[in-house]
Amino acid sequence: MKALQQKRVDKDFDIHLQAWTNQQIKATKETGQGKNKKSVPVYKNFKDFFNYEKRMKQIDGKTTKEDKEKKRLAEVAKRLNQRA
Repeated sequence: MKALQQKRVDKDFDIHLQAWTNQQIKATKETGQGKNKKSVPVYKNFKDFFNYEKRMKQIDGKTTKEDKEKKRLAEVAKRLNQRA
């Protein structure tokens, strides 16, 4: 019975995750000023929302140029914070 309840919780999690994802993908942001304001999508394409290739590389333990740059910048920030 406990396993069935846990399975139901997992299903509820998936449902809620899907609902949250739907809300995020419909999200917009305001651009422009005054009367020129308009709403534009936060994500221009699906790859901006979910980068499948990047996630697969992370699983394989490979890093991307973007990951290397983020790591380098984090190291620079760490050094700067240590001096302050």
